[in-house]
Order: sequence, then structure tokens, then C-alpha cells
Amino acid sequence: VSQADIRIFFELYCGK
Repeated sequence: VSQADIRIFFELYCGK
């Protein structure tokens, strides 16, 4: 898991 993956996951999870 890279920093970019965490960024995308956070965007999707909190960007409902």
C-alpha cells in the first residue's frame, strides 16, 4: 500500500 493508495481510499471513503 503506497501513500497514493491511502489518499485514494481516504478520498473515496470520506467523499461520500
